[in-house]
Amino acid sequence: MPAVLAGRFDGTRAISIHESTPIVPGSNGATLSRGAFLKRDALMYLVALMGMTYVWRIQDILTPLALIKFPTVIGLGALALYASDKRRVRRFRLVRSPVLGLLLSFACILVAGVPTSLLASGTVEFLLKDFLPSLLMAVLIGTCVRGTRDLDWLLGAHLTGALGYGLYVLLFFDVDGTGRVEHTLYYDSNDLALAIVSTLPVAIYFLRDRSPRWQRRMALCIAPVLLLNFIRSGSRGGFVAFIVVGLCLMIGYRPIKARRRLGALVLCMAAIATIGGSSFWEKMKTILAPDEDYNMQSETGRWQIWKNGLSIVRQRPFLGVGARQFPQAEAMLSDLGRERAESNGRQLPWQLAHNSYVSVVAETGVFGFALFISLLLTSIGTAYLMIREARVNGANDLAALSRALAIALGGYAVSAFFLTAEYQAVLYYNLGCVLAVRKLIKLSRSNTPAVSTALAWETQPRAGWREA
Repeated sequence: MPAVLAGRFDGTRAISIHESTPIVPGSNGATLSRGAFLKRDALMYLVALMGMTYVWRIQDILTPLALIKFPTVIGLGALALYASDKRRVRRFRLVRSPVLGLLLSFACILVAGVPTSLLASGTVEFLLKDFLPSLLMAVLIGTCVRGTRDLDWLLGAHLTGALGYGLYVLLFFDVDGTGRVEHTLYYDSNDLALAIVSTLPVAIYFLRDRSPRWQRRMALCIAPVLLLNFIRSGSRGGFVAFIVVGLCLMIGYRPIKARRRLGALVLCMAAIATIGGSSFWEKMKTILAPDEDYNMQSETGRWQIWKNGLSIVRQRPFLGVGARQFPQAEAMLSDLGRERAESNGRQLPWQLAHNSYVSVVAETGVFGFALFISLLLTSIGTAYLMIREARVNGANDLAALSRALAIALGGYAVSAFFLTAEYQAVLYYNLGCVLAVRKLIKLSRSNTPAVSTALAWETQPRAGWREA
């Protein structure tokens, strides 16, 4: 009896069916065999290395990698492999979405601001070395995944990078006199806190009920390291975001039973109280008395810097002063900077905005600011809406991940109010995961027998299918 070519693409398996292979019914009426899972290919490995390089700076830990321009090599290699990959499941059109449209539009605004930048060469260098690689990483995360197992594996690599970076910071960087680790590899203490807050929900996703054992073990290894480094950062803005993320996980992360969520929150707060000590809590208490803080009183404090940034916007409202040019613009173009130069011939010190939203509006203008805010809100909204879509299509793991990504992006949005992080790579990693989740849910929604067979054909090695 001849075999009939049939299959089901569930995002994790490419199925071969022939006479000697037992088959079981698929959920959509198609049939599938107990075939092997898709093997990870070179593109998957390179995209995983992009996350570990751009977010967790393995080239700074392993210095020989920096000497061979490792970030550039893997970025160009991944782009070349993707350009040569013709499989349907990796087509660019599958990740077209409002999130991607806003992300590309924001990139266009940054590029359009080069001619009017205060230092065009500096802006071009930043775009080529920092922003465009992060943008490429986000797009490749969305396009390269072929199923939930691919995405889980990439997230596992992401957490492995976080573990390696966290252990390196614990071993080689001490806290200063204020009880915080001020400077680490690439990140300062506030940047480190934001990266941790934006990564912690992914670790929590790995602890969901019925998650694979390897995921739970990895999460149980990484969570204490993240928490300990968060305490050592002593970041007040990070602490506010941590509380927001903790409450969202406690109230809304249903993939983990409520008693476990409550127990985890109590354990985390106990760890912070024990490890942080009195110096940590004294620093956090200053959040409740902002009028007494130096940031509200000093000419070099954040409140004054934010006002300086808004005065820059009045002078450059459309395209701003160029990406990464806020420190120079604040000293030269702000009202206070001009006043100081005219009165005593001294410039203000060059300082970052310490507020991503002020920095974006000053560097990209009102249109760039509108795109950035829309990007954050749309990505959070997309992740939230995908929860229901995934559950309707029976993709419970994707629903759990969507919920975690929505919380992670919300934590980023809170942290970003207190530091300059609009170009931090962890944001674009999470955006890439949102694109990937949306793509996989879209595929599961259109998972008819005909579509399933076509997609499975595209993902399977050539010798893996036989037709009657």
